[in-house]
Amino acid sequence: MGLRWVLASVAALVAAAAWCPTAGAIVGGTSVAITDHPYQVALLDNAKGPATSSQFCGGSIRDALHIITAAHCVYNSPLAPGTVAAPSQIDVLAGTADLRTESAGERPHVDAISYDPDYDDGIKAHDAAVLTLASPLVLGPSVQPVQIVDPGAVAAGDAVFVTGWGDTDPNSNDPSDFPDVLQGVSVNVMSDAQCDSKYSVFGGIEGAYEICAAAAGHDACQGDSGGPLVKAFGSSPADDRLAGIVSWGYGCADPHFPGVYTEVTEPSIRSYVTQANPVSAPRNLSLPALSDGAPGIGDRVSCSPGAWTSSPSFSYQFVRSTPAGDVGVASTGPADYTVTSADAGTQLRCIVTAANAGGRVTAESARTAFVPGLNTNQPKNSLDKLAPVAKVIKTRCTATRCVLTVSVTDAGYSAGIKTVQSSVTSAYRATCKRKGRRVRCTKHKTKKLSAKKLASKKFQIVASKLPIGKQVFTLYAVDKANHRQHLPTKKTVTTKRSKKRR
Repeated sequence: MGLRWVLASVAALVAAAAWCPTAGAIVGGTSVAITDHPYQVALLDNAKGPATSSQFCGGSIRDALHIITAAHCVYNSPLAPGTVAAPSQIDVLAGTADLRTESAGERPHVDAISYDPDYDDGIKAHDAAVLTLASPLVLGPSVQPVQIVDPGAVAAGDAVFVTGWGDTDPNSNDPSDFPDVLQGVSVNVMSDAQCDSKYSVFGGIEGAYEICAAAAGHDACQGDSGGPLVKAFGSSPADDRLAGIVSWGYGCADPHFPGVYTEVTEPSIRSYVTQANPVSAPRNLSLPALSDGAPGIGDRVSCSPGAWTSSPSFSYQFVRSTPAGDVGVASTGPADYTVTSADAGTQLRCIVTAANAGGRVTAESARTAFVPGLNTNQPKNSLDKLAPVAKVIKTRCTATRCVLTVSVTDAGYSAGIKTVQSSVTSAYRATCKRKGRRVRCTKHKTKKLSAKKLASKKFQIVASKLPIGKQVFTLYAVDKANHRQHLPTKKTVTTKRSKKRR
């Protein structure tokens, strides 16, 4: 699955990519005038120069100082992987439909970035953000705010309109498919139940805060993210009402998968995007640090959160690691931790989550040295004190069968690897009987799997007769000293019917 942003300068790469991008440019639309959609703006990466090469998302004018867009445009985007973008990275272009004539519009800098604190970057829940401009827009016929639609005023089957500068032909690798002139297209709202069914292979949608819309050959695409989905209640642009924010979708104009939009009438989202003075999201200025870089068992280690903007509150997590990866959570909550014998042979690091009403951002400290604790005067067979860790290094799946290749590591002295205990939990759509009626539902099924040893530290796990849907594999490595991996290794895949996808 993918989001619908893209930098114009890398359009060809994105168009050729195999992953499903978040919504981008308009497919099946026509050029539209900015006076018909005066609330539409383009978000520009100001390091890329002119609007023709720097447009990466869209947005809607809320008022002269604020722009509504998608959270994924400003968090974990190409501008700032893994964190929130700096306001200085973004300009807003308003008042022109043609990126080539940006001088005909207004290009203020962004002064502050806020995104919904409930935003989930994994499933794109609450995909909404508000940008505060450094200087107010000059309102006029080409620059006008848009009001949010009233609750209940948009229903399944209603005609709505989406605009943007995104990809117009997702089947082509031609950069010219990203237009310089604003495009728009009409689509129809789809019921939550119907959209959820179409996306069931990916776990469905969240109808409480997402709205879907589709029409044959019409859709948003890469480059349209953050832009407006509006419903017209009259003949004037002032009668348009914002119903959704372009968020994500599988492919573009794929007849099986509609576009998915953030539903701005959901009470908590509406409250967030309409707040008078949005709080800026926290930004990390210096990384967290541990008070002791080489702790021993019994030592007390403190985590300093580092320097942050926007006065966030902090939560802390101490994590154990080995060269093979994380092997467990030592502590969650306080900023202090007392090292125990369970930490012997591992490195510790601190993960800090900074949160306020403008977003939630994490940063982590450097790792400590390995915590000592093994007595080398003990008999050799007693030296194996640490649990092994399994890592999935290859996954191959068909519609009903998956083969996992697993590598196992064991820090410190190891008596050898015994096996990998494994299971798979399948979540799939089916028909259930409720109150005498047959309804669509999601079922779950778990079964144990066996591991075939390929080498001393390499195993193969085969799962057959899987239902079409989401498969969550859970693995525990076990060594010959009967130490079992503390926290499971998880691998999630989605099996689907063999069918050509975009």
